[in-house]
Amino acid sequence: MEQLYAAHRLSRDQEEIRLFHIHPGTWDADIEGEFSVVSLKNDSEFVALSYTWGNVIDAPPTTVKVQGQPIPVSPNLHEALRRLRWHALQYEEVVIWADALCINQADMQEKQHQIPLMRKIYSECQHTDVWLGELSHINLLPDPESRDPIEAVKNVIAKLKTDAHLTSISLFDRDETDTHFTNVQKIFDSVSRSPWFTRRWVVQEAILAPVVKVFFGPVSMDLEYLCMAMDMYADHIEINCCTTSELGHYQLRGSIRAFLQEFTSLRYYRDRYRGGKAHILDLCMDFASRETSLGHDYVYSLLGLTRPPSDIIPDYTIPLPVLFADICRDYVDQTRCLDFLPFAGNGDPQSEIPSWAIDWTGPDSTWKWLTRLFNPVGQLSQFPKCTSLYLQILGYPIDKIEGIAEFPTGPSTANIVRLFAADVLGNERLGAEYPTGGTWLEAWLRTLSADSCWGANSARRFTSKDIAFYLAALSGSADNIGPTVQLAGGREVLAYAHMNDIFRMVDLVQDGRVLFYTYQGYIGVADDVIGTGDTIYLSLEC
Repeated sequence: MEQLYAAHRLSRDQEEIRLFHIHPGTWDADIEGEFSVVSLKNDSEFVALSYTWGNVIDAPPTTVKVQGQPIPVSPNLHEALRRLRWHALQYEEVVIWADALCINQADMQEKQHQIPLMRKIYSECQHTDVWLGELSHINLLPDPESRDPIEAVKNVIAKLKTDAHLTSISLFDRDETDTHFTNVQKIFDSVSRSPWFTRRWVVQEAILAPVVKVFFGPVSMDLEYLCMAMDMYADHIEINCCTTSELGHYQLRGSIRAFLQEFTSLRYYRDRYRGGKAHILDLCMDFASRETSLGHDYVYSLLGLTRPPSDIIPDYTIPLPVLFADICRDYVDQTRCLDFLPFAGNGDPQSEIPSWAIDWTGPDSTWKWLTRLFNPVGQLSQFPKCTSLYLQILGYPIDKIEGIAEFPTGPSTANIVRLFAADVLGNERLGAEYPTGGTWLEAWLRTLSADSCWGANSARRFTSKDIAFYLAALSGSADNIGPTVQLAGGREVLAYAHMNDIFRMVDLVQDGRVLFYTYQGYIGVADDVIGTGDTIYLSLEC
């Protein structure tokens, strides 16, 4: 194998890469092909593959033949190559770049000069093929009518793309006990949970590509095709015209939306990061929920998307606390902004990471997308000082904490809020004016859910109509609201669904945090490390 790679040696100066030419073949035939070497400085036609390696330790060994020599590859890569050959109708040669095959994984020097080329590889390919995996592992039920669930999945997406009502699709004439209905839902559930949507290295591969094609099992669809289906479906969700009472229908609608929304999110990031400025900390923030095997790769896997290109050179010998603090420090230097602070301090308390820096290996945070709604800290009139351990910043003292309380959440969150409201709605103090306007009760309700609501497609700030609905529902006058509620902008949603969205926000916001109240009557929510007597500061802004 080493001789094969040596025979196709790569020049760093010429920005050369290997390509794998897959020979035509039947489905069961061995995957065979040959290497070629091309320079990215010249125009070359090839397809880049975006996939996850999968569990290569416990998986059975698989190989492909290159110039007749067997090369070990992961089962997921083997399946992807076989599918791409199958989609080529068994008579066209497929020219592809796949990292695990086209880079000699045993040659560290080669890996070090090939990884920085990934930006150009995925930017200059004809298109990137995103492989979500085979469907053969799904335990589909025997269908006495021999209906094809994969064709039904394709039909659902195609119908949505043409702006059809979901309830007009024949699948929704059936209930959840129907074998065909169950099989279709299993497929949507499976592809929406593909590991590809959880991994971090694949992000730049899909964002940088000129065109993205999505493959799962025998299905192939363009990214834009899937996004258009979700766009049309979202319009129907907004006006509740595709709602049925069947519980199984509700679950299937959720599965379809979960799958399609992944691609509209991807399109959003393609639009955002292919042209504009992007600091590595912004990228880490946006993709905080995506995972990687090595701690350093929480940063290094996204370097290809930074604009202007980051001067960070991947170095796995740098201690993680130093790396994580360095990117926060650089962000402050570049932007004079502290909007990342709500995410700091959420990692291991025993870690050596400074409390003002973000531990990217820790759990994803609700505040990642909530703070974008508030823009809590603008550009500072001062210039913060960062040392290796400390962030020095001037702040204005607002008040001291008089007391704290943990709000119980979980399956009974809605009942807890309702019981509180029933006890206090007549209390004169809670009807008193809050220091910044409105009543204390309104401020308490806004604080519970961070003054935000997570709807069908995105998070948004509360409006006065939301609060009026909130108070009416809690006070027992919800019967006067009706089955739907009209939100700001004229959009109507189901009343019970809107209330569920609000309670879901309470669960997300209060998880792992405490409520506090101050001597001057302010209330807020913070991490559970705060205590009575702590001072609250406001950073000085322009």
